[in-house]
Amino acid sequence: MKKLKKTTSMGSKRRRTTKQPGSSSSSTEQSECLVAQLPQALIIDILSRLPIRCILNCKSVCKTWLHLMSDPLFVGLHMERSPANLLIQKSPFERIASTELLLVEIVEEDFSNLEIIRLFPNINFPDTDFRLLNSCNGLLCLYEDSYGKSEITVHVCNPVLGEYIDIPVVNTDKKFEQHFAFGFSSGSNEYKVLQTFFPDKDITVAPCLAEIYTVGTGEWRSIGNAPFRLEKLDANAFLHDSIHWIEYSSCDGFVSAFDFVLEQFKLVALPPASQIHDGVGLMYPSSVGVIKGCLFMTNGVCMEDEKFEIWVMEEYGIVESWSKSSCFQT
Repeated sequence: MKKLKKTTSMGSKRRRTTKQPGSSSSSTEQSECLVAQLPQALIIDILSRLPIRCILNCKSVCKTWLHLMSDPLFVGLHMERSPANLLIQKSPFERIASTELLLVEIVEEDFSNLEIIRLFPNINFPDTDFRLLNSCNGLLCLYEDSYGKSEITVHVCNPVLGEYIDIPVVNTDKKFEQHFAFGFSSGSNEYKVLQTFFPDKDITVAPCLAEIYTVGTGEWRSIGNAPFRLEKLDANAFLHDSIHWIEYSSCDGFVSAFDFVLEQFKLVALPPASQIHDGVGLMYPSSVGVIKGCLFMTNGVCMEDEKFEIWVMEEYGIVESWSKSSCFQT
């Protein structure tokens, strides 16, 4: 992975230690020695319980800790123990200003305690005119627009470690309605990028096609026709080796998905329409994502009094496990 500009750890200062006369090591060195003697599993367990701001500092402590925090096992454990969070992209009106990302940790479920962490270009992610696609296992997938060029770039970025890789996408001038999604295959332990596109500007002439890029191979490969195309993704919509999205032209009553292990498209059933808004009005899923390890969908409907519902699938793939979590009325 490419390294971004190195900086000192956030909110910390380096302090010099002075050895006492006749002593062979300072107390700091002794502490470091004791930490180094701890079992690796214990260090991972301790670090995985820290908030993200502390993780940003800990990566600069030593190479051992940096290596541990790069391990997918640590990433998964930390995400499992971390509070829910939001990722907000602040895009400037003009390119002379840089894009900024805000990571908001929801420490308390009633939003009474929020931890806001600023992520900066050239420190946490590439300084390019990008669009945030989605996240997976703590990694971000960024899309750099081509502006009419025949080649564009997709970035896979680790904002905590300040590392990223570039994935070139060629022949973009011959691909139309092009969309991307980033995911992980637990079967092969590989990260992959999916793209769907139409080979003609008139999308009714030919079917939608799909290609896969496996990180580390350096090439895209065709996986045939796409039964439904990718649409705009929620930043956090990856669950059980699959990315999920709302594709409005597909069958009603389903969430579109792609399994990165099987490399197949699939449908996930939504709650029965008869249960939505007590059977009154039309089902209109507006977004789909993941919260606390469960798939959720938001649904709005226009009536005399507008309602907005949040539904959670408590057992993945089991349509009967959908339950209404919240309901708002305006």
